[in-house]
Amino acid sequence: MHTTKKLTFAAIMAALTFIATRFTQIPIGALGYVHAGDALVLLCAFIPGSTYGILAAGIGSMLADITSGYMIYALPTFIIKALMCLCVVLLSNKQKPLSYRTILGMVLGCILMMLGYFIFDYFVMGYRELAVVQMIFASWTQAVFGLVCAYVLLVALVKAKALKFFR
Repeated sequence: MHTTKKLTFAAIMAALTFIATRFTQIPIGALGYVHAGDALVLLCAFIPGSTYGILAAGIGSMLADITSGYMIYALPTFIIKALMCLCVVLLSNKQKPLSYRTILGMVLGCILMMLGYFIFDYFVMGYRELAVVQMIFASWTQAVFGLVCAYVLLVALVKAKALKFFR
């Protein structure tokens, strides 16, 4: 794929990730919010894939934090979501995107997301009790929701043979 095409798809995926994160927020009290953005973060591993997808995942998610009043989380979110996508990029089989390797990459990416926010809240922000409560009640919900949505969307893209368009 040409660089211009990759860059265009990266910009589109960053925008879609931002929209899905920013405008589907379901607040969970002081624990932040659950959103559909993580589904797009995981799909960035396929559209556009590689470095462009990793950057799109981080940038789109970071912009949602900035515009949602969570500016303090912008940099950690960029890093966490980029690493989340990186897990899928490294583990998935691009020729067989519905393989167990893709599921493993998505699961590990979601676990990394949960641990990343826990570490940031617990050690950097000093929200020790909140970090534990968030891990128990909110983070796993966000992870499972994002993973299930991403896989359902991936199945639809594979069945429609649409992933070939993005390569």
